[in-house]
Amino acid sequence: MQAFTFITRPSEKWGIWQLGQFSIAILISKNKIMNTENKKQVIQEILNSFNVGIETISATEGPAATLFEIRPKVGVRISRIKNLTEEIAVGLCSDKVRFTGAIPGHGTVGFEVPNAERKLLDISEMLSCQEYIENSMALPCIIGKDINNDNLVCDLAAMPHLLIAGATGQGKSVCLNTILMSLMHRLTTEELQLVLIDPKEVEFGVYKDKLIHNFLCNPVVTEPSEAQSVLDMVATLMDKRYGLLANENVRNIAEYNAIKPKGEKLPYIVVVIDEYGDLIMQSGNYMEKVICRIAQKARAVGIHLIISTQRPSVKIVTGDIKANFPTRIAFRMITSTDSRVILGKKGAESLLGKGDMIFFNGEETVRAQCAYTSTEFVKKSCNEIESRYNGWDGHRSLYNMSGLEEAVNAAKKAEAERQAKWDLLFDKTLNQMNKEQKQAYDFLTISSNHTIDDLLTIADHCLEFETYEEICSHYEPDWEYYKSLRK
Repeated sequence: MQAFTFITRPSEKWGIWQLGQFSIAILISKNKIMNTENKKQVIQEILNSFNVGIETISATEGPAATLFEIRPKVGVRISRIKNLTEEIAVGLCSDKVRFTGAIPGHGTVGFEVPNAERKLLDISEMLSCQEYIENSMALPCIIGKDINNDNLVCDLAAMPHLLIAGATGQGKSVCLNTILMSLMHRLTTEELQLVLIDPKEVEFGVYKDKLIHNFLCNPVVTEPSEAQSVLDMVATLMDKRYGLLANENVRNIAEYNAIKPKGEKLPYIVVVIDEYGDLIMQSGNYMEKVICRIAQKARAVGIHLIISTQRPSVKIVTGDIKANFPTRIAFRMITSTDSRVILGKKGAESLLGKGDMIFFNGEETVRAQCAYTSTEFVKKSCNEIESRYNGWDGHRSLYNMSGLEEAVNAAKKAEAERQAKWDLLFDKTLNQMNKEQKQAYDFLTISSNHTIDDLLTIADHCLEFETYEEICSHYEPDWEYYKSLRK
């Protein structure tokens, strides 16, 4: 195969690549960045030079990349266009060109080309958009903007669980903060409760003091052993809620809340795990089994999971996890193998980083730019939330909601009553009985099958008479037989 030869001409702004009899004229300016029209011209020239016929080419500029949609002529194989990805990347002076394949409903194939200048997408802008404010979603989550520059807002209740993966520093924690902010700005504490698990101990530290008496139904968890106990409580709460739904003959939390008064409605529970891979490495398969059990059943009772990991390997993101987390977000990956684990295909390794993502809704992938949520914005929002719910007396802990607190209190009460009965029995046998009454008590309680209530009843019978003979003759059916044996 003949290689390209690039001929530079210092006095001109046009460069020429020569390949056999074909020449590709590409606008290359040292003083001006190539605009969208120039890029369209370059792509069209490259395709024409390889005898790939196309009908139209259009461009849609997004926050981080521009989507070039190409409608090939009849008879042109898509693989021929895909195989020219590297040539198009060189022609556009970019190393991150991504071929998206066929675009559903458009009859086109696409190339995603990074923009020379990326637009910062702030969460404050997204919080005021129509897609977030005017919708009927139960749990609206702001994601960002897709490559068509449309606002991307999704319903966590419909997902119903979310898996986020990507290399270190690519935007996972920012994405989690964006989702949490969007939930707390839209819902009240009576509608939403959060469980935050942070093995790294630093990502959710800003929430632990400000939200503990409002949105957090459990202190921020940092230890793997404690995380295991908390997830067990979530599973117990899930089982308890299924019992409530069964008693009312309803199928999901929406139907349950529709028939209940305000004080008896069930809040949605969102469990967020910042570094799932670290928990699996320290806790083993048990943690995965609990998470899978919750993910399989918890949707109907309003419990949803969001987990993130920087280790998208098959040992961490197993087949069971992928089956129960159909909605996934992939930030930039190190290798195409990691991309295939999360998305089922390569592509995430070509992302630009800093919030550039591929959103997979279980059916198709969408490239998007995550909304940026700064630490200052999170702190300001937490202060406002703490002030708004100051003095709110409706807070219930996860321990209380799961029914474990009620069960433990009932067990403690039962044990206290049992101990009080033993104390009463001890007082009667030691302080109130004479010698013959004690002998009769010992004779009547010789069997080991008596309960504490039986023993108290026998003690009362013994106290009714003064002598051993009287007590045994009244309360022992075979007393005459035993008496004859003694003779």
